[in-house]
Amino acid sequence: GRSKLVLKAIGELGHGGGVRYEEDSPQIDALKAFIDEAASAPACPPTQDPSLFEGAVWLSPREFARKVSLGLAGRLPKDDELAAIAQDEDAGIEALLDTLTSEDAFYERMAEGFNDIFLTNGTTFNLRSEDYPDQYWYNRVPEEQKQDSREGTQYGHRRAPMALIKHILRNDLPFTEVLTAPYMMVNAYTARAYGVQDRVSFVDPTDWDEFVPVVLPATSNAVYDGPDFPHSGLLTSYNYLARYPSSSTNRNRQRARVFFRHFLDIDIMEISPGGGDPTKVVDYPNPIYDAPECYVCHVKMDPVAGAFQNFQEAGKYDPPRDGWFTDSFSPGFEGQSMSLEESKRALVWLGQQTIKDRRFAQTMVSHAYFIMMGRRTLLMPRDFDSPDFQARVRAFEHQRAWLTELTDAFIANGFDFKVLLKDLIRSPFYRLATLEQAPSSERAAVLFDAGSARLLSPEQLNRKLLAVFGAQWSISGANPLLSSGQFLYLYGGIDSVRLTKRLEDPNGVIGSIQNLVANEYGCRQAAKQLSPQAQPRLLFPYVDATDVPGASDDAIARNVQHLVWRIQGREVQLDHPEVRRAVELFEEVQADGVEAIAAGEEPTRLYYCSAADLQQDPDYTVRAWRAVLTYLISDYHFFYE
Repeated sequence: GRSKLVLKAIGELGHGGGVRYEEDSPQIDALKAFIDEAASAPACPPTQDPSLFEGAVWLSPREFARKVSLGLAGRLPKDDELAAIAQDEDAGIEALLDTLTSEDAFYERMAEGFNDIFLTNGTTFNLRSEDYPDQYWYNRVPEEQKQDSREGTQYGHRRAPMALIKHILRNDLPFTEVLTAPYMMVNAYTARAYGVQDRVSFVDPTDWDEFVPVVLPATSNAVYDGPDFPHSGLLTSYNYLARYPSSSTNRNRQRARVFFRHFLDIDIMEISPGGGDPTKVVDYPNPIYDAPECYVCHVKMDPVAGAFQNFQEAGKYDPPRDGWFTDSFSPGFEGQSMSLEESKRALVWLGQQTIKDRRFAQTMVSHAYFIMMGRRTLLMPRDFDSPDFQARVRAFEHQRAWLTELTDAFIANGFDFKVLLKDLIRSPFYRLATLEQAPSSERAAVLFDAGSARLLSPEQLNRKLLAVFGAQWSISGANPLLSSGQFLYLYGGIDSVRLTKRLEDPNGVIGSIQNLVANEYGCRQAAKQLSPQAQPRLLFPYVDATDVPGASDDAIARNVQHLVWRIQGREVQLDHPEVRRAVELFEEVQADGVEAIAAGEEPTRLYYCSAADLQQDPDYTVRAWRAVLTYLISDYHFFYE
């Protein structure tokens, strides 16, 4: 007459996890109440609620095209692309997606996104000198070539994992090759370090970013008889293994934990969040096997840790001569044991087993979501006492149902990552702009993670500035958004070593940098774009510096409308409040400026932010447009996308 769930939770029935809660604890009382309620509860409502997006306001086709173009390739849609979408939206969007996902900028964007996950760009490591005697080949070149050769080699090592991602995408290969690729990526510099320069060729051997696949020859310390190194995508990447090192006591368990997180979306530490009481395990002969507090995690983690046995603590390939440890669980994966013969190519075996697991596909879908939406997928809420708990549960269920659909399609399409991205982008979760009316608190909680607005990273903001204004930011000859000595880290960037998580919410420093961006671009671009010689007129296609209020009202309003679209990505009518506010700002600043010039309080000459052929501003229009640009740039719609 007692529930098996309760008996297991209190450690009876041989429960492998041991005693989780005492029988008279509030947790057990809650479990009993749940069991009683579940026995008589009606059927759950369908997860897919057709009214979920009722009253939604969607991005217009042009707004959607702009968002997708910036998100995938860091550019604005071209006129012919927008014209095609206006003629046939579905076909036009499909053609645009095909174009964007074939551009070099797209591959760079994906490498950037996956580095945020795998964090391999900051890794430095050394190869095993017995296997790669030429790893320091650059020490033998002429002095004037030495620095470039050394830095090109180090760059090639660091970027090899992301070069693999780009190679898979560029060649439309199944994304399973991230774990199974029987090759690695080298540039001309690392090809010499590995001693395989005779196996590859390059269009430009001086280009650090030109990577090609290669199969390394087997090393002298290989444990199998094959002629080639046992490559298996990222799993056997020296860079990836060095990024997540091990130790003699850790025995690859960190690598196993990272493997589960990166490729199966499992946090090993969540299996037993409390970690158990260490004072209760000291009496067991082998706590890993015998102590329930230890067994519950190690039974899953240690077999995978054993699969990394052929790579030593710093990531060098150096198989153990006497086999793996016998006081732990034998190498394997999810209940499948690895044979002695398979252990010679252990990570190849692990990669092949992993891609058969549906959770691999689910995890790649989660990674795609993270790259495009700028945040992790939702977790089941645990704060049962929260007033919006049920609404948060519904949000989780809606998202999970959608992600399941994406996973099914991803598998059905042969693990084509580009198709996955297109499916994600075309979904209502990505295209949602806002709601017609302010939602109730409950509905707001259900929809709080729908839509894809996110604070742009330093790299994304830099690309947007170039796309919108045709000019990158420069301070003292360096791009401050990309410079580690200026704003890269202050604006939430990462170095993949110490700083590993981007800021998702702005702080005071980020706000100050945004103000600086708005002022810098407002000041410099007004004169530059109003200059008689400016071609193309990206910002001022309808006005010149001589157009003043009263004489050119229609042209000024149309140009403000254009700026709202160009800068903020909003397609609005001439009578939209944002247009009216910006026009009024222009008129007020211009009138005040003309008055100040007449009173001798302001000069006509542009002493700051002038152009070679626009030095005078007698009508104060250039400085009035500066104010409008600064106002529009400083808006939420510019710094979020």
